[in-house]
Amino acid sequence: MNLEKIAVMLRDHDFHVTMLVSHHYAPKRNIDGVNLIRYEMPELQINKGGEMDLNRTLYYIEKDALPFIREMDNLDYTLSDVLLGSKDILNRLKEEKFDLLFFDFGNVGSGPILNEYLRIPSIAYSNFGFYEVWFVFKQPTIYSYTPYMLSDFSDNMTFWERVQNTDMMLDMEQWSSDRIAHIEKMKAKHLPNNNWPHAKHSYERVSLMIAANVNFAFDYPRPVMPHVIPISGLLWTPPKPLPKEFHNIVTAATNGVIVMSFGTLVPTFSIEKAENFARVFSKLSQTVIWRYRGVPPKSLGRNTHLVEWLPQNDLLAHPNTKLFITHCGVSSTWETLYHAVPVVAIPLLWDQHHHARKLKERAKMGEIISFGTLNEEELESTILKVLSDKSYKENAIKMSKLLQDTPMSGQEELLYWIKYVIRYNGTLHFHSQAAYGLNWYQYYLMDVIAYKAAASCLYYLACFLPLVIVWKVLRFVFFSKKSKKA
Repeated sequence: MNLEKIAVMLRDHDFHVTMLVSHHYAPKRNIDGVNLIRYEMPELQINKGGEMDLNRTLYYIEKDALPFIREMDNLDYTLSDVLLGSKDILNRLKEEKFDLLFFDFGNVGSGPILNEYLRIPSIAYSNFGFYEVWFVFKQPTIYSYTPYMLSDFSDNMTFWERVQNTDMMLDMEQWSSDRIAHIEKMKAKHLPNNNWPHAKHSYERVSLMIAANVNFAFDYPRPVMPHVIPISGLLWTPPKPLPKEFHNIVTAATNGVIVMSFGTLVPTFSIEKAENFARVFSKLSQTVIWRYRGVPPKSLGRNTHLVEWLPQNDLLAHPNTKLFITHCGVSSTWETLYHAVPVVAIPLLWDQHHHARKLKERAKMGEIISFGTLNEEELESTILKVLSDKSYKENAIKMSKLLQDTPMSGQEELLYWIKYVIRYNGTLHFHSQAAYGLNWYQYYLMDVIAYKAAASCLYYLACFLPLVIVWKVLRFVFFSKKSKKA
């Protein structure tokens, strides 16, 4: 959906845009003027009907994200097989003579392979910001203070957190190695006569990496390479008037509104969890708008409105919205930052724990509750705490101002870089070719450390060995004379 927004933005700025989409794809907005090239995507267990399978999503709540990521790899492998196996699509892409390939970095297989095939400048887009994998982002990651993006660590880690952080980072590097090996197999299968460099070098020829939704007022400081462009507020959109149904609810809420949504992937819960939420909401004086799909909880209060869809950005922008109960997905996080709405964060999956920690500790505009141990007493007390303490709202307003104080808007910045890449037929001058040419022991200066250690040993040996020899000679001379006199 994010790439759809970007495609529409480019169309509105007079670019001729073509999207490569599956047969499942149904636009969420008006895309008139955007060309579509469709491919037939087989249905897998994880994407029934073209959407993420709800049961698989619920299964992985508060579990290690890497197994789920490996399941999702099958989507990209299947997509790569479909595209590379279709000569018609490949030929059509060639014949269009595009000036730029813009792809989601999550398509680790198909994106770089198309980049090699088309031989045109390219930009990879990450809606998740930075991704700590060398193969993709090609920038240094300092494990001691750069937290793994799928963890709930901050940049100030204890010893054991740094141990866990290192283990998780190394697991991701192993994941990338496995993907590289699979990409090589696909190249050999579909394009056996290609003379491209090894897949591990694929992203070295991607002009730019757009790390969307990054601003160091909110994100943890870290080193960034020139070819990685952090852009904040890229998909912020001005609020629209509320639909009549929601307008009536919000304006009638004399004590304010609480919005609760856990995104499109988790629209429902177990009966027990839903009843917990419903009972707590029924005790509140605020009106609650809850995005929920399924049988309504029996404990639902008259102040709570269940809806299968809600205009989240527009509701958060309304001055009567006092609190956002959120899973902390990246879009939800940035919408609540933009509109300065305090949060009760209940992260479920992937990077959501990372965003929740930043909302609580960097922005200081909310509190966190664990979904697994959530109970009525904790939920009620946390909601009341955030609603009653004015500092959360004050901090939210401060963070919103910091994030919006930029030389240009996120969309203007993206447009600038897209035009820049096209204008100069790529931006490989931003890449450190020297860094790419280093092997691991050169990159970590192990050879220099070994040389320094050896040189230091030789130096001290050169200093102390003559002293030892002189001492032994003097000892021999004097002690031998004394023994002769005796």
